[in-house]
Amino acid sequence: MQTVHQTPAIALTAEPSRDIETELLILPVFEDDALSEETDLDTATGGELAAALKGREVTGKAYDSFFTGLRGWKAPRVLLVGAGPRAALTADRLRRAASAGGLAARERG
Repeated sequence: MQTVHQTPAIALTAEPSRDIETELLILPVFEDDALSEETDLDTATGGELAAALKGREVTGKAYDSFFTGLRGWKAPRVLLVGAGPRAALTADRLRRAASAGGLAARERG
């Protein structure tokens, strides 16, 4: 019997990331990005983000991904997806980063 693929719901919002209720939060990361817009993201990861940035596990290189859990946010997990250099951002690159995030999420189940 064939399994029918269901497309997950995707939504755009202006809410702060910590207040988005979802199973998995996917955030783009640019090269040399300190994620300063997400002021309490490292705290929510229990320091995992700072360690990953220091260890160069998170570099912002296009389409690289990093999963970790969150505490105190409405989403239990976050997936950071590399979006390349900020100066080279285009709608197509952002679309590809989102696709990479979706594929990485599907691989993790």
